[in-house]
Amino acid sequence: MMKKTIIITSFQPIISRNILSTEILDILVANKIQVVIAMPDFKKDYYEKTFGKPGVIIEGVTTGKPSKTFFGLFFKRLFRLMLRTESIIIRERYQIWSMRKNWRTVLFVYITQNIGRLKFALPFFRWLDYHLTPHYFFNEVFNKYQPALIFATDVQNENDICFVREAKERKIPVVGMIRSWDNLTIHSILQVIPDRLLVWNSVLKNEAIRYSGVPENKIFIVGIPHYDRYIKSKKIPRNEFFKKIGANPDKKLIFYAPIGDMYQHENDTDQLVIEMLAKRDENIFVRFPPNDRVSCLDNFSPPPLMFLDRPGMAYDKKITGNRDVTREDDDMLINGLYWSNLIITGPSTIAIEAALFDKPIIMVNLHRKPKDGLLGVYSYGYDHLGYILRSGGVRKVDEVDDFTNWINRYLTDPSLDKEGRTRIVKEQCGGKSDAKASERVAQELLEKLK
Repeated sequence: MMKKTIIITSFQPIISRNILSTEILDILVANKIQVVIAMPDFKKDYYEKTFGKPGVIIEGVTTGKPSKTFFGLFFKRLFRLMLRTESIIIRERYQIWSMRKNWRTVLFVYITQNIGRLKFALPFFRWLDYHLTPHYFFNEVFNKYQPALIFATDVQNENDICFVREAKERKIPVVGMIRSWDNLTIHSILQVIPDRLLVWNSVLKNEAIRYSGVPENKIFIVGIPHYDRYIKSKKIPRNEFFKKIGANPDKKLIFYAPIGDMYQHENDTDQLVIEMLAKRDENIFVRFPPNDRVSCLDNFSPPPLMFLDRPGMAYDKKITGNRDVTREDDDMLINGLYWSNLIITGPSTIAIEAALFDKPIIMVNLHRKPKDGLLGVYSYGYDHLGYILRSGGVRKVDEVDDFTNWINRYLTDPSLDKEGRTRIVKEQCGGKSDAKASERVAQELLEKLK
Protein backbone atom coordinates (compact mmCIF):
# COMPACT_ATOMS: atom_id res chain seq x y z
CA MET A 1 0.00 0.00 0.00
CA MET A 2 1.31 3.45 -0.94
CA LYS A 3 2.32 5.63 2.00
CA LYS A 4 0.32 8.74 2.73
CA THR A 5 2.32 11.96 2.51
CA ILE A 6 2.26 14.95 4.84
CA ILE A 7 3.93 18.20 3.82
CA ILE A 8 5.27 20.08 6.84
CA THR A 9 6.23 23.72 6.31
CA SER A 10 9.31 25.25 7.91
CA PHE A 11 9.81 28.81 6.74
CA GLN A 12 10.42 30.59 10.04
CA PRO A 13 13.82 29.84 11.64
CA ILE A 14 12.46 28.75 15.00
CA ILE A 15 10.32 25.97 13.45
CA SER A 16 13.34 23.73 13.02
CA ARG A 17 13.67 23.66 16.81
CA ASN A 18 10.02 23.99 17.89
CA ILE A 19 8.64 21.28 15.59
CA LEU A 20 11.22 19.37 13.56
CA SER A 21 13.61 18.66 16.45
CA THR A 22 10.83 17.21 18.59
CA GLU A 23 9.42 13.67 18.51
CA ILE A 24 6.79 14.61 15.92
CA LEU A 25 8.75 13.40 12.87
CA ASP A 26 9.65 10.08 14.53
CA ILE A 27 6.02 9.41 15.47
CA LEU A 28 4.79 10.11 11.93
CA VAL A 29 7.47 7.97 10.30
CA ALA A 30 6.74 5.15 12.78
CA ASN A 31 3.12 5.28 11.60
CA LYS A 32 4.21 4.68 7.97
CA ILE A 33 3.73 8.30 6.92
CA GLN A 34 6.03 9.92 4.37
CA VAL A 35 7.00 13.40 5.54
CA VAL A 36 8.05 16.13 3.13
CA ILE A 37 9.58 19.21 4.77
CA ALA A 38 9.11 22.31 2.62
CA MET A 39 11.74 24.90 3.55
CA PRO A 40 13.87 27.74 2.07
CA ASP A 41 16.14 26.35 -0.61
CA PHE A 42 19.29 28.03 0.76
CA LYS A 43 18.97 25.93 3.95
CA LYS A 44 18.69 22.59 2.18
CA ASP A 45 22.15 21.23 3.04
CA TYR A 46 21.69 21.90 6.75
CA TYR A 47 18.20 20.40 6.75
CA GLU A 48 19.30 17.24 4.95
CA LYS A 49 22.14 16.70 7.43
CA THR A 50 19.92 17.43 10.41
CA PHE A 51 16.50 16.03 9.54
CA GLY A 52 16.97 13.87 6.46
CA LYS A 53 16.37 10.14 7.11
CA PRO A 54 14.25 7.29 5.74
CA GLY A 55 10.67 8.49 5.53
CA VAL A 56 11.62 12.19 5.53
CA ILE A 57 12.25 14.19 2.34
CA ILE A 58 13.69 17.70 2.28
CA GLU A 59 12.19 19.93 -0.41
CA GLY A 60 13.79 23.35 -0.86
CA VAL A 61 11.63 26.10 -2.40
CA THR A 62 11.96 29.78 -3.25
CA THR A 63 10.26 31.85 -0.55
CA GLY A 64 8.78 35.33 -0.24
CA LYS A 65 6.99 35.39 -3.60
CA PRO A 66 3.56 36.60 -2.39
CA SER A 67 4.83 39.88 -0.94
CA LYS A 68 6.51 40.64 -4.26
CA THR A 69 3.07 40.97 -5.83
CA PHE A 70 0.88 44.06 -5.34
CA PHE A 71 -2.10 42.30 -3.77
CA GLY A 72 0.07 39.92 -1.78
CA LEU A 73 1.85 42.80 -0.04
CA PHE A 74 -1.31 44.92 0.24
CA PHE A 75 -3.37 42.25 2.03
CA LYS A 76 -0.44 41.21 4.19
CA ARG A 77 -0.26 44.77 5.56
CA LEU A 78 -4.04 45.16 5.69
CA PHE A 79 -4.61 42.07 7.85
CA ARG A 80 -1.83 43.15 10.18
CA LEU A 81 -3.24 46.64 10.68
CA MET A 82 -6.86 45.46 11.00
CA LEU A 83 -5.75 43.66 14.17
CA ARG A 84 -6.89 45.94 16.99
CA THR A 85 -4.57 45.13 19.90
CA GLU A 86 -2.37 47.19 22.17
CA SER A 87 0.65 45.45 20.66
CA ILE A 88 -0.20 46.66 17.14
CA ILE A 89 -0.89 50.21 18.36
CA ILE A 90 2.46 50.40 20.18
CA ARG A 91 4.41 48.88 17.30
CA GLU A 92 2.87 51.15 14.66
CA ARG A 93 3.45 54.22 16.81
CA TYR A 94 7.05 53.18 17.24
CA GLN A 95 7.59 52.61 13.51
CA ILE A 96 5.89 55.88 12.56
CA TRP A 97 8.01 57.75 15.09
CA SER A 98 11.37 55.97 14.56
CA MET A 99 11.19 55.85 10.76
CA ARG A 100 9.68 59.33 10.36
CA LYS A 101 6.91 57.98 8.15
CA ASN A 102 4.82 60.50 6.19
CA TRP A 103 1.16 61.45 6.69
CA ARG A 104 -0.02 58.93 4.08
CA THR A 105 1.24 56.06 6.22
CA VAL A 106 -0.36 57.53 9.33
CA LEU A 107 -3.66 57.93 7.48
CA PHE A 108 -3.54 54.35 6.16
CA VAL A 109 -2.94 53.01 9.69
CA TYR A 110 -5.82 55.11 11.08
CA ILE A 111 -8.28 54.06 8.36
CA THR A 112 -7.33 50.38 8.51
CA GLN A 113 -7.64 50.24 12.30
CA ASN A 114 -11.15 51.65 12.05
CA ILE A 115 -12.09 49.27 9.24
CA GLY A 116 -11.17 46.48 11.63
CA ARG A 117 -14.11 47.52 13.86
CA LEU A 118 -16.69 46.64 11.18
CA LYS A 119 -18.27 43.20 11.44
CA PHE A 120 -18.39 42.61 7.69
CA ALA A 121 -14.75 43.60 7.13
CA LEU A 122 -13.01 40.34 8.03
CA PRO A 123 -15.01 37.91 5.85
CA PHE A 124 -15.14 40.46 3.01
CA PHE A 125 -11.39 41.06 2.90
CA ARG A 126 -10.64 37.35 3.31
CA TRP A 127 -12.79 36.75 0.23
CA LEU A 128 -10.98 39.51 -1.70
CA ASP A 129 -7.59 38.28 -0.56
CA TYR A 130 -8.35 34.72 -1.67
CA HIS A 131 -9.50 35.79 -5.13
CA LEU A 132 -7.00 38.58 -5.84
CA THR A 133 -3.73 37.38 -4.30
CA PRO A 134 -1.77 34.84 -6.37
CA HIS A 135 -1.44 31.56 -4.48
CA TYR A 136 -0.13 28.95 -6.90
CA PHE A 137 3.54 29.47 -6.11
CA PHE A 138 4.06 25.88 -4.88
CA ASN A 139 2.16 23.99 -7.58
CA GLU A 140 5.16 21.85 -8.42
CA VAL A 141 5.49 20.60 -4.83
CA PHE A 142 1.84 19.56 -4.71
CA ASN A 143 2.03 17.85 -8.10
CA LYS A 144 5.25 16.07 -7.18
CA TYR A 145 4.16 14.60 -3.83
CA GLN A 146 0.33 14.52 -3.98
CA PRO A 147 0.02 15.14 -0.22
CA ALA A 148 -2.86 13.78 1.85
CA LEU A 149 -2.39 16.52 4.47
CA ILE A 150 -0.65 19.88 4.92
CA PHE A 151 0.78 20.83 8.31
CA ALA A 152 1.30 24.61 8.24
CA THR A 153 3.50 25.15 11.28
CA ASP A 154 3.29 28.95 11.15
CA VAL A 155 -0.12 29.69 9.70
CA GLN A 156 0.58 33.46 9.59
CA ASN A 157 3.71 33.12 7.45
CA GLU A 158 3.08 34.21 3.85
CA ASN A 159 4.59 30.98 2.48
CA ASP A 160 2.45 28.85 4.79
CA ILE A 161 -0.59 30.83 3.68
CA CYS A 162 0.18 29.90 0.06
CA PHE A 163 0.33 26.23 1.01
CA VAL A 164 -2.97 26.46 2.87
CA ARG A 165 -4.72 28.19 -0.05
CA GLU A 166 -3.39 25.71 -2.56
CA ALA A 167 -4.48 22.84 -0.31
CA LYS A 168 -7.99 24.27 0.02
CA GLU A 169 -8.18 24.65 -3.76
CA ARG A 170 -7.27 20.96 -4.12
CA LYS A 171 -9.59 19.83 -1.27
CA ILE A 172 -6.62 18.67 0.80
CA PRO A 173 -7.11 18.92 4.59
CA VAL A 174 -4.94 21.38 6.53
CA VAL A 175 -3.74 21.42 10.13
CA GLY A 176 -2.29 24.79 11.09
CA MET A 177 -0.39 25.92 14.16
CA ILE A 178 0.32 29.22 15.88
CA ARG A 179 4.08 29.46 16.09
CA SER A 180 4.51 31.38 19.33
CA TRP A 181 2.77 33.08 22.25
CA ASP A 182 2.71 36.61 20.78
CA ASN A 183 1.65 35.84 17.20
CA LEU A 184 -2.09 36.45 17.45
CA THR A 185 -1.75 39.90 19.03
CA ILE A 186 1.34 41.30 17.29
CA HIS A 187 1.52 39.77 13.80
CA SER A 188 -1.80 39.67 12.02
CA ILE A 189 -5.37 38.50 11.85
CA LEU A 190 -5.35 35.04 10.24
CA GLN A 191 -5.73 35.46 6.50
CA VAL A 192 -6.85 31.85 6.11
CA ILE A 193 -8.38 29.44 8.62
CA PRO A 194 -7.14 25.82 8.54
CA ASP A 195 -9.37 22.81 9.20
CA ARG A 196 -7.72 22.41 12.58
CA LEU A 197 -5.74 25.04 14.46
CA LEU A 198 -3.26 23.88 17.11
CA VAL A 199 -2.33 26.30 19.90
CA TRP A 200 -0.19 26.19 23.02
CA ASN A 201 -2.80 27.25 25.56
CA SER A 202 -6.26 28.66 26.29
CA VAL A 203 -4.93 32.23 26.02
CA LEU A 204 -4.09 31.66 22.36
CA LYS A 205 -7.36 29.82 21.84
CA ASN A 206 -9.34 32.79 23.11
CA GLU A 207 -7.26 35.21 21.01
CA ALA A 208 -7.84 33.13 17.86
CA ILE A 209 -11.58 33.31 18.49
CA ARG A 210 -11.64 36.98 19.47
CA TYR A 211 -9.35 38.53 16.87
CA SER A 212 -9.46 36.10 13.93
CA GLY A 213 -12.96 34.65 14.26
CA VAL A 214 -11.75 31.05 14.30
CA PRO A 215 -14.61 28.69 15.25
CA GLU A 216 -14.00 27.21 18.69
CA ASN A 217 -14.53 23.64 17.48
CA LYS A 218 -11.56 23.99 15.12
CA ILE A 219 -9.07 24.89 17.87
CA PHE A 220 -7.11 22.29 19.84
CA ILE A 221 -4.78 22.98 22.78
CA VAL A 222 -1.63 20.83 22.59
CA GLY A 223 0.95 22.50 24.84
CA ILE A 224 4.48 23.49 23.75
CA PRO A 225 6.22 20.67 21.82
CA HIS A 226 9.84 21.81 22.16
CA TYR A 227 9.45 22.00 25.94
CA ASP A 228 9.15 18.20 26.00
CA ARG A 229 12.94 18.03 25.73
CA TYR A 230 13.35 20.62 28.47
CA ILE A 231 11.47 18.32 30.83
CA LYS A 232 12.62 14.87 29.71
CA SER A 233 16.21 15.40 28.54
CA LYS A 234 19.05 14.16 30.69
CA LYS A 235 20.96 17.16 32.03
CA ILE A 236 24.75 17.41 32.07
CA PRO A 237 26.08 16.98 35.65
CA ARG A 238 26.63 20.37 37.30
CA ASN A 239 30.40 20.06 37.66
CA GLU A 240 30.74 18.93 34.06
CA PHE A 241 28.60 21.81 32.79
CA PHE A 242 30.46 24.37 34.90
CA LYS A 243 33.76 23.04 33.56
CA LYS A 244 32.42 23.36 30.00
CA ILE A 245 31.62 27.06 30.45
CA GLY A 246 34.66 27.87 32.58
CA ALA A 247 32.62 28.53 35.73
CA ASN A 248 33.61 28.18 39.36
CA PRO A 249 31.55 25.29 40.87
CA ASP A 250 31.80 26.88 44.32
CA LYS A 251 29.84 29.94 43.16
CA LYS A 252 26.25 30.43 42.05
CA LEU A 253 25.28 30.95 38.41
CA ILE A 254 23.27 33.88 37.00
CA PHE A 255 21.76 33.48 33.52
CA TYR A 256 21.31 36.63 31.42
CA ALA A 257 19.47 36.76 28.09
CA PRO A 258 20.24 40.14 26.43
CA ILE A 259 17.24 42.03 25.09
CA GLY A 260 18.87 42.79 21.73
CA ASP A 261 18.50 45.75 19.38
CA MET A 262 15.05 44.89 18.02
CA TYR A 263 13.06 46.19 20.97
CA GLN A 264 14.83 49.49 21.65
CA HIS A 265 15.56 52.59 19.64
CA GLU A 266 19.05 52.71 21.15
CA ASN A 267 20.07 49.62 23.07
CA ASP A 268 21.85 50.78 26.21
CA THR A 269 20.18 48.22 28.49
CA ASP A 270 22.32 45.21 27.62
CA GLN A 271 25.63 47.00 28.08
CA LEU A 272 24.53 48.45 31.43
CA VAL A 273 23.32 45.07 32.72
CA ILE A 274 26.48 43.28 31.58
CA GLU A 275 28.68 45.90 33.26
CA MET A 276 26.77 45.49 36.52
CA LEU A 277 26.87 41.68 36.38
CA ALA A 278 30.60 41.70 35.58
CA LYS A 279 31.26 43.33 38.95
CA ARG A 280 29.53 40.58 40.88
CA ASP A 281 31.12 37.51 42.46
CA GLU A 282 28.83 34.92 40.82
CA ASN A 283 29.32 33.03 37.56
CA ILE A 284 27.50 34.70 34.65
CA PHE A 285 26.07 32.85 31.64
CA VAL A 286 25.13 35.24 28.79
CA ARG A 287 22.95 33.73 26.07
CA PHE A 288 22.59 36.00 23.05
CA PRO A 289 19.33 36.03 21.03
CA PRO A 290 19.89 33.81 17.98
CA ASN A 291 18.03 36.08 15.53
CA ASP A 292 18.84 39.57 16.76
CA ARG A 293 21.94 41.71 17.16
CA VAL A 294 23.32 43.03 20.41
CA SER A 295 25.49 45.66 18.78
CA CYS A 296 26.64 47.27 22.02
CA LEU A 297 28.38 43.98 22.89
CA ASP A 298 29.94 43.27 19.49
CA ASN A 299 33.46 43.93 20.75
CA PHE A 300 32.89 42.99 24.38
CA SER A 301 35.57 40.86 26.04
CA PRO A 302 34.10 38.89 28.94
CA PRO A 303 35.84 38.93 32.32
CA PRO A 304 36.65 35.71 34.19
CA LEU A 305 33.58 33.71 35.28
CA MET A 306 31.47 35.15 32.43
CA PHE A 307 30.58 32.85 29.53
CA LEU A 308 29.14 34.17 26.25
CA ASP A 309 26.87 31.80 24.33
CA ARG A 310 26.16 32.94 20.74
CA PRO A 311 23.66 30.39 19.31
CA GLY A 312 22.31 30.07 15.79
CA MET A 313 23.31 28.36 12.55
CA ALA A 314 24.36 31.33 10.39
CA TYR A 315 23.78 30.94 6.64
CA ASP A 316 24.97 34.48 5.95
CA LYS A 317 26.99 36.27 8.64
CA LYS A 318 25.61 39.61 7.49
CA ILE A 319 22.00 38.48 8.14
CA THR A 320 20.93 37.76 11.72
CA GLY A 321 17.23 37.05 11.14
CA ASN A 322 17.37 33.61 9.51
CA ARG A 323 19.45 31.53 11.90
CA ASP A 324 18.30 28.09 12.97
CA VAL A 325 18.77 26.96 16.56
CA THR A 326 20.73 23.69 16.48
CA ARG A 327 20.37 20.74 18.86
CA GLU A 328 23.69 21.75 20.46
CA ASP A 329 22.43 25.32 20.92
CA ASP A 330 19.29 24.04 22.60
CA ASP A 331 21.24 21.69 24.88
CA MET A 332 23.36 24.61 26.01
CA LEU A 333 20.24 26.68 26.71
CA ILE A 334 18.51 23.86 28.61
CA ASN A 335 21.51 23.19 30.83
CA GLY A 336 22.22 26.88 31.30
CA LEU A 337 18.69 27.44 32.59
CA TYR A 338 18.62 24.24 34.62
CA TRP A 339 21.81 24.94 36.56
CA SER A 340 21.25 28.67 37.04
CA ASN A 341 20.18 30.15 40.36
CA LEU A 342 18.59 33.22 38.79
CA ILE A 343 17.35 34.18 35.31
CA ILE A 344 17.56 37.78 34.04
CA THR A 345 15.88 38.58 30.75
CA GLY A 346 13.93 41.09 28.71
CA PRO A 347 10.54 40.66 26.96
CA SER A 348 11.30 37.09 25.88
CA THR A 349 9.99 33.52 26.10
CA ILE A 350 13.03 32.94 28.32
CA ALA A 351 10.72 34.04 31.13
CA ILE A 352 8.43 31.06 30.43
CA GLU A 353 11.36 28.67 30.21
CA ALA A 354 12.76 29.99 33.49
CA ALA A 355 9.36 29.41 35.13
CA LEU A 356 9.30 25.87 33.71
CA PHE A 357 12.50 25.20 35.69
CA ASP A 358 11.12 27.16 38.69
CA LYS A 359 13.94 29.71 38.59
CA PRO A 360 13.57 33.25 39.99
CA ILE A 361 13.03 35.74 37.15
CA ILE A 362 14.02 39.39 36.78
CA MET A 363 12.87 41.28 33.67
CA VAL A 364 15.02 44.35 33.04
CA ASN A 365 14.07 47.79 31.78
CA LEU A 366 17.25 49.60 32.83
CA HIS A 367 18.83 52.63 31.14
CA ARG A 368 21.73 54.92 31.95
CA LYS A 369 19.29 57.80 31.83
CA PRO A 370 15.52 57.44 32.39
CA LYS A 371 13.63 56.52 29.22
CA ASP A 372 9.88 56.45 28.91
CA GLY A 373 7.49 55.15 26.28
CA LEU A 374 8.92 54.52 22.84
CA LEU A 375 12.45 55.46 23.92
CA GLY A 376 12.64 52.58 26.37
CA VAL A 377 11.96 48.86 25.95
CA TYR A 378 8.59 49.61 24.38
CA SER A 379 7.50 45.98 23.95
CA TYR A 380 6.81 45.62 27.68
CA GLY A 381 3.47 47.19 26.77
CA TYR A 382 2.59 44.35 24.38
CA ASP A 383 -0.48 42.24 25.16
CA HIS A 384 1.31 38.91 25.58
CA LEU A 385 3.82 40.35 28.05
CA GLY A 386 0.95 41.48 30.23
CA TYR A 387 0.16 37.88 31.21
CA ILE A 388 3.72 37.42 32.48
CA LEU A 389 3.95 40.76 34.27
CA ARG A 390 0.59 40.24 36.01
CA SER A 391 1.38 36.66 37.05
CA GLY A 392 3.26 37.55 40.22
CA GLY A 393 6.07 35.27 39.05
CA VAL A 394 8.53 37.90 37.79
CA ARG A 395 10.01 41.18 38.95
CA LYS A 396 10.31 43.90 36.34
CA VAL A 397 12.99 46.37 37.42
CA ASP A 398 13.31 49.94 36.16
CA GLU A 399 15.91 51.21 38.64
CA VAL A 400 19.51 50.15 39.21
CA ASP A 401 19.05 49.89 42.98
CA ASP A 402 16.00 47.65 42.55
CA PHE A 403 17.97 45.46 40.16
CA THR A 404 20.74 44.86 42.70
CA ASN A 405 18.23 44.40 45.51
CA TRP A 406 16.23 41.72 43.68
CA ILE A 407 19.35 39.85 42.57
CA ASN A 408 20.43 39.58 46.19
CA ARG A 409 16.96 38.66 47.47
CA TYR A 410 16.41 35.94 44.88
CA LEU A 411 19.86 34.42 45.39
CA THR A 412 19.21 34.33 49.13
CA ASP A 413 15.66 32.94 48.86
CA PRO A 414 14.82 31.34 45.47
CA SER A 415 11.36 30.36 46.74
CA LEU A 416 10.17 33.97 46.45
CA ASP A 417 7.34 34.30 43.88
CA LYS A 418 7.16 30.54 43.38
CA GLU A 419 3.36 30.59 43.15
CA GLY A 420 3.52 33.14 40.36
CA ARG A 421 5.97 31.02 38.39
CA THR A 422 3.62 28.06 38.76
CA ARG A 423 0.87 30.27 37.37
CA ILE A 424 3.02 31.18 34.34
CA VAL A 425 3.63 27.51 33.51
CA LYS A 426 -0.02 26.58 33.93
CA GLU A 427 -1.21 29.49 31.79
CA GLN A 428 1.41 29.47 29.03
CA CYS A 429 1.85 25.70 28.69
CA GLY A 430 -1.90 25.19 28.55
CA GLY A 431 -1.88 23.12 31.72
CA LYS A 432 -0.01 20.49 29.71
CA SER A 433 3.59 20.57 31.00
CA ASP A 434 3.66 16.76 30.92
CA ALA A 435 6.27 16.34 28.15
CA LYS A 436 3.62 14.94 25.78
CA ALA A 437 2.90 17.98 23.60
CA SER A 438 4.75 16.45 20.63
CA GLU A 439 2.60 13.32 20.93
CA ARG A 440 -0.57 15.42 20.92
CA VAL A 441 0.51 17.30 17.79
CA ALA A 442 1.38 14.06 16.00
CA GLN A 443 -1.93 12.48 17.04
CA GLU A 444 -3.86 15.48 15.70
CA LEU A 445 -2.11 15.04 12.35
CA LEU A 446 -2.74 11.29 12.26
CA GLU A 447 -6.37 11.81 13.28
CA LYS A 448 -6.89 14.32 10.46
CA LEU A 449 -5.36 11.86 7.98
CA LYS A 450 -8.15 9.40 8.80
